[in-house]
Amino acid sequence: MKRVIVLFLVVLLIGLSLSSCNTTKTSPNYPKYTSLVADVANDYYGASIELHSWQGSYFTKEKMKDKTCTIGGVSYTSSYSKSIISLGDSYTTDIYKNENYFEFDFRSDTGELVGYQLTNQAFYDTEPYLPDVSNPQETAIAMATNIASEYINIEEYTRIDKEPSLRYYEKDGTTYEMAYYKVLFVKEIHGFVSTDFIQVNVTSKGHLVSVSMGDLHAFDDIVLDFDVNKLNQSISEKIQAINTEKNYTLKEMHIEEQKIMLTPDQDVGVYSVVTFDFTYPSGDEGDSVLHIFTFLEGDK
Repeated sequence: MKRVIVLFLVVLLIGLSLSSCNTTKTSPNYPKYTSLVADVANDYYGASIELHSWQGSYFTKEKMKDKTCTIGGVSYTSSYSKSIISLGDSYTTDIYKNENYFEFDFRSDTGELVGYQLTNQAFYDTEPYLPDVSNPQETAIAMATNIASEYINIEEYTRIDKEPSLRYYEKDGTTYEMAYYKVLFVKEIHGFVSTDFIQVNVTSKGHLVSVSMGDLHAFDDIVLDFDVNKLNQSISEKIQAINTEKNYTLKEMHIEEQKIMLTPDQDVGVYSVVTFDFTYPSGDEGDSVLHIFTFLEGDK
């Protein structure tokens, strides 16, 4: 009887081990150029989300220890707040905050710092009313280049200087203006931007607001070979199929933006924002936005 029990336990452990190995990739092995709805921008359209790679909601973990990181020569110790798998990330981010309410983001799998925001109420009570630096955009680019160089080889990335966003603040009957300059360094693949990026946000007063990093170096060892026409044809057929299923008539479709992403299940694909016009069976016209993820092959 003891031998039978031992044999049963061995078989059970082997089965659990094999089961564990099989759970490392939870998504089906979709054929190349398969397009799925990954997000619904206009809920009234009624399309179902087919790809649940990015759950997009916060959750909490138990027994998370404090973390310490050094930024610009200053050390910060922060406590765990919450976690999330954000759109475009292939990993879970653990969000920490310190006593000054600064925020620090860490990858849960590696513990690497992937973002931080050095603002609090005291910042907004003082920053808007300081004088602007003489060349705020040049200052922001210089700061961003210096920070990004700590994490990437900027020569391998494309720099994008975004249009500054203006904010207005009232104090003692006077209106003050402050601009935010965002400088983005992004890895391009086959002419597409990717989620391998770092973005730095600086005020017109010359002070750092935040740094956010995407899936840094995620595509370094991935070789992609795909046909852009076949990619876009798959997206078009997907939008057409959804409208046909609803008995809507698709009138016009535009792919607004696209980027290469790596899902949490390690699937490589292109994430597309698609706008389109359609006609209801009643003859009334409508428009909607769908986010489509199209699977691509990659050799790691």
